[in-house]
Amino acid sequence: MSSFVAIHFPVRTLARLLAVVVGIAVSLGGALVQAPFATAASDNARAKVVSSLVGAAQSTQRKFGVPASVSIAQAIEASRWGTSAVAKKANNYFDTPAVG
Repeated sequence: MSSFVAIHFPVRTLARLLAVVVGIAVSLGGALVQAPFATAASDNARAKVVSSLVGAAQSTQRKFGVPASVSIAQAIEASRWGTSAVAKKANNYFDTPAVG
């Protein structure tokens, strides 16, 4: 005799549970892929932000091995395409506090 215990649920209960789980997954998945700030900047403004970051990102890649694309993507995300207050005021695209 097997020690495995089967739990039997009515088919309707399983169907409802599955529908709830799928609904939650779809809701959360949709929220994770939305980029509210990325669409706020015009194509021209985005091109300017990227071009202003390329030189420093490439230099960092040569010196530390961090891919330039990763540095640029992080700067875009942290600064909301250069529109955050700290990016405008202190030219800080990574939202990193500094004292000095």
